[in-house]
Amino acid sequence: MKENDIRPDKIFNKYLKLAENDCNKFFFGNSKVKVSCPVHKDSNGEELFVKNGFNYRKCKFCDSIFVSPRHNIKNYENFYLNGESVKFWSQEFYKKTEEARREKLWKPKVEELCSSEILDLPIQEYSIIDIGGGYGVFAELIKQKNPNNVLVVEPNRELAQVCKKKGINVIQKFSNELKLDELPSGPKIITSFELFEHLYNPYEFIESLRNIMKTGDILYLTTLTSSGIDIKVLKEKSKAITPPHHINFISVKGAYELLKNFGFGDIKISTPGKLDIDILKKQKNDIKDDIVTSILNNFDEDSLEKLQKLISTNNMSSHLLIKAKL
Repeated sequence: MKENDIRPDKIFNKYLKLAENDCNKFFFGNSKVKVSCPVHKDSNGEELFVKNGFNYRKCKFCDSIFVSPRHNIKNYENFYLNGESVKFWSQEFYKKTEEARREKLWKPKVEELCSSEILDLPIQEYSIIDIGGGYGVFAELIKQKNPNNVLVVEPNRELAQVCKKKGINVIQKFSNELKLDELPSGPKIITSFELFEHLYNPYEFIESLRNIMKTGDILYLTTLTSSGIDIKVLKEKSKAITPPHHINFISVKGAYELLKNFGFGDIKISTPGKLDIDILKKQKNDIKDDIVTSILNNFDEDSLEKLQKLISTNNMSSHLLIKAKL
């Protein structure tokens, strides 16, 4: 898989430009809300870089990256309701790439989950609760595997309607508004994909998921990670670091500690990403590290493919997969 398969350059760069414009439109003035690391409440972080007016800091204990200080949460709510980059993503970007994403991203996620070593039961015996289900592509595909029940939790009215039209059961709420008695009573898998990096308070998000889970339930979550080699090398030049959308990048170490603190066990952390080398190749001119540049210039395609596999298997990709059980 190549980055262009799921993020064609022309429309992706337009999205990034709109996001930059939204930074100026919705986040003018000083940001005053100081936040700590999503994992370590006593860590305010060390200044790392500024991008489009957003201050990114790195935790000295776990190397997670987060924006602080932040603007008021009302700024973010207004942005997600009215931002041009938000509208572009939902109305143009996603629709133009939906089929490629279905084949390249969502189908592999479904197959991996169904065959995962963390399952105690066949997938058919679990209820699937997809938090922030968006267009419902994952829910559609997992329904074909015949789990006990599939439910999308989606606060956005328009996206909730999209899911309902596809015949998917929907609760139109934020995760912190959910009550345990609203959910199926049997064993559950709580899924959340590419949401954590957007959240104003990621600690409270994990807490809200913990509150709707029982012993034996499973959490299956993906997000971007500060441990990824492309993010480490490119820093503020990384296109993954996209304010105001992406404001949290938990590290591999931090993810493990966070879930452990909430009482999860059987925690399995991996970075099964496939795009890190492709991203670095496309942004060679932004790389300041001579060793990385030399590798990209002198390794043949077969060697680079092997290097990508080493990056993924050694938890150095920027795509993070978390599996944990209560």
